[in-house]
This record gives sequence, C-alpha cells and structure tokens, in this order.
Amino acid sequence: MEFNHELEILMLRSSKELKPVHLSIGKLKALIFLDLSFCWNSMELPREVGKLEELKELHLEYSPIITEIPTSIGSTRKLKKLTVNFCKSLKGIPNSIGDLQNLQHLSIENSPVEIFPSAIGRLKKQRSLCLKCCKGEIPHEISELSSLRSLCLSISTRIVGSQTSPSLPQLSYLIHL
Repeated sequence: MEFNHELEILMLRSSKELKPVHLSIGKLKALIFLDLSFCWNSMELPREVGKLEELKELHLEYSPIITEIPTSIGSTRKLKKLTVNFCKSLKGIPNSIGDLQNLQHLSIENSPVEIFPSAIGRLKKQRSLCLKCCKGEIPHEISELSSLRSLCLSISTRIVGSQTSPSLPQLSYLIHL
C-alpha cells in the first residue's frame, strides 16, 4: 500500500462504515489534524496514533466504541487540542496525557470517565479545560494549571454511606481564569 506522506488533514467524520482505524495511520508523519468523530463502528484508537509527531488536533466526538485513549498519546508532543466528547464507553484518560506539553484545549464532555490522572496538573500550557458530566472525582491538580483561562466542570458522583460530596480544587491560583 502506498501512502501520501504529505497528508496533513484527515477527516473521517461521520464514516458510519469505517471499521477499525488501520494501524498504518502511524505512517502519516505530516498529519496535523485528525477527526474521527461520529465514527459509529470504529474500534479502539490504535496505539500507532502516538507516531503522529506533527499532530496538533485530535477529535473523537460521538465515538461510542472507544473505551480508552492509548498511552502512546503522550508521544504526540505537538498536540494542542484534544476533544473526546460523548464517547459513551470511555472509562479513563492515561497518565501519559501529562506529557502533552503543548496541549492547550482539552474537552471531555458527557463521557463516563471515572479516573482523571494527577498528570493533568503537568499541562502547563492548558488554556481551556472542560470536564462536563463525567463520573469521576474532580482532579485537584487543576489548581496547578496557571495558564488556564476557561474552566468548565460538571462531575456526577455517587455518594455512598458517609462519604462527602466532591470538593472543588483550590482555584485561587488560576489568575487568568
């Protein structure tokens, strides 16, 4: 199979017949924008996505079969925007997200994410963060994101027995909010 090594934008949005994302996606070295939103039949995001060294935007909205973001996502060091909204099977975000030193926009809306890694506090260029209608605890490391300008939080938790409701992280350090 021959590849266009100069391909920069790949939009497979609304590809209802798309089956698994092929492992060869890692050979698209110049890719800067990848949109796999509304790919109803797509399987897991392959770890080869970590080979996309030039990738700046990754969109995964309404991808109901994706259960996890591969740990290799931390290798996409130029990634600036990651959206994983309405991924009904997504359970967690890997610790390697903290390696995304250029990430500026992270949106996780209406996805049943239960675990937010403490590594989220290492996203020093983060400008907007949306964790809306997720199921996990609010990560207190948000208070370390001093460049944050926009914050949207809406977390639903189950309170069992004598547990207290979730608390907000310290927001006074977010001087640009």
